[in-house]
Amino acid sequence: MPNLIQNEQRKLAATFFNNLGVATLATGGLAPLVGAILQSPTFDQTPGPVLAMATVAWLLLALILHWLGTRQLKGLEP
Repeated sequence: MPNLIQNEQRKLAATFFNNLGVATLATGGLAPLVGAILQSPTFDQTPGPVLAMATVAWLLLALILHWLGTRQLKGLEP
């Protein structure tokens, strides 16, 4: 019985990290891209290299969070 509880806790933690990764991707990865495409005034004032570096940093954070979620699943017990 304890394995079932631990497995569920691990799955919840994995879902949490994965959802954080998706939110990070949407916020830091897709929003600047859409803003740049639509030529939003906020993004017009930001220099291109700064915007690109910030977007890459957000994408990297999203990948790390997704990886943490995947890593949680490796601890599941039969």
